Amino acid sequence: MSLTVSAMLAAESHGPPLDYSFKELKKVTDILDDVPFSGTTRSRAVAKASEQHREGDGGDAAADGVNSRPHELMALPSFKRAELTKLNSVCLRLGNNLFNTLKGLDGVANEVLDDPARLYWLDVSHNRLPAIESVLLRFRNLKVLYFHGNQVSKLSEVDKLSRLDGTLLKVTLQANPIEELRNYRVHVFSVLPNLKKLDNGGITIVDRDRATVWSAAREARRRMREG
Repeated sequence: MSLTVSAMLAAESHGPPLDYSFKELKKVTDILDDVPFSGTTRSRAVAKASEQHREGDGGDAAADGVNSRPHELMALPSFKRAELTKLNSVCLRLGNNLFNTLKGLDGVANEVLDDPARLYWLDVSHNRLPAIESVLLRFRNLKVLYFHGNQVSKLSEVDKLSRLDGTLLKVTLQANPIEELRNYRVHVFSVLPNLKKLDNGGITIVDRDRATVWSAAREARRRMREG
């Protein structure tokens, strides 16, 4: 039986989402000067783990962090080792702000997450984003993307997500102007054939069949134009 998205995330060893929603932030980099509503940022998590390790070793642990002393870490009891190696978060909530670009998101992720490559869940809903920017493609393990309530008006923007097909399990794009365009759903399904959920609903066999037919017809039209 396949796991749901929530179940897969729950199974990972990590802390709660870093929640920067509803803060009226204008730039993604403003996150670095703010404190999340929930979760612990990378610098604080590492500092806390390092302090706990030093206290446990009577002050003899290296001052440059737990990960620099793997032999000492392995000497700790398993429950303590699991606590110190637990990722601070794999989820970022950035919804309901004032962003019109996600420029700098990769740098911010490097600062606030223990392992940005493990970012699984990203919520940038209800901002002012007109495009699906290439910075999102740097998070190769992204499984859930909330992008609803923005200002994307061209279906071609969705095409950029094709590089995450096979990884992305859920995408929300409703309440963008593209939702009102003809063939919105079949376009998304054709770009992301392995998607499990779009907006608030699942994807049926009929949806996938329609997307396959529509995609083939679109390709045929493209070849006719080029020929």
